Amino acid sequence: MNPPSLSSRAISFLRSHWVASLTFALGLTLGTGFLWRLRETSMLSRGANVDLMRLSLDARGRLNELLLKSIELSSLYYDLLQCDASSATYVLENKRAEVGERLQLVEADAVSIEGQLAKLEGREPRPIRLNWVPPGPPGDITVEEVLPSGQHVSVAKSKPRTRPACPKL
Repeated sequence: MNPPSLSSRAISFLRSHWVASLTFALGLTLGTGFLWRLRETSMLSRGANVDLMRLSLDARGRLNELLLKSIELSSLYYDLLQCDASSATYVLENKRAEVGERLQLVEADAVSIEGQLAKLEGREPRPIRLNWVPPGPPGDITVEEVLPSGQHVSVAKSKPRTRPACPKL
């Protein structure tokens, strides 16, 4: 039998080292879990993005609910300002004060939620200004003139404005 030639021994040596190198590389990547950890990390980052979007949507939903509540409260406040308070003045004033405080709490909550949204989205918080309904026009207006004798004389009088009945409290 003839001994293998030098070129065939070199080729078999290279093949054995190539196979060993390939086996080593595959063992290193698959055996230690490098690829699995890489895949798990990418899945976790996708999951974190989904969680961030869910939190952002929840916060926006809460903000929208608060803004709707502020519309309802300001409508009630306006109705309380406009109604005829001749029969239940103290009850009406207490209800106005209560609704005014609730409106301030809604505004504070809205600003807080906007701050949370800004932190989640990585931006500066937007200013939220909720302008509540201003009081209505004045009631009866009377223009008086004071004579040198000290007597008050009515010069002009507006027509009395009728006020709607108060809402049920």
